[in-house]
Amino acid sequence: AFSDSGRDIVGQYCAVPPNATLDIDIEILSFKQVVDVMGDSYVLKKVLREGEGLDTPNDGAVVH
Repeated sequence: AFSDSGRDIVGQYCAVPPNATLDIDIEILSFKQVVDVMGDSYVLKKVLREGEGLDTPNDGAVVH
């Protein structure tokens, strides 16, 4: 990850040996499901809050 040259000590950061590999562990705290609308991963939809009722929007509809 750091090539043959590594990285020297800079300010508060430690030196990195040549050809060192950096391992990072992460913990997922939350997950929001998305829907692939077109099937090609170009248009994704994420529902932020479920709507109420059965009304459907039309041209000029105001969304709150």
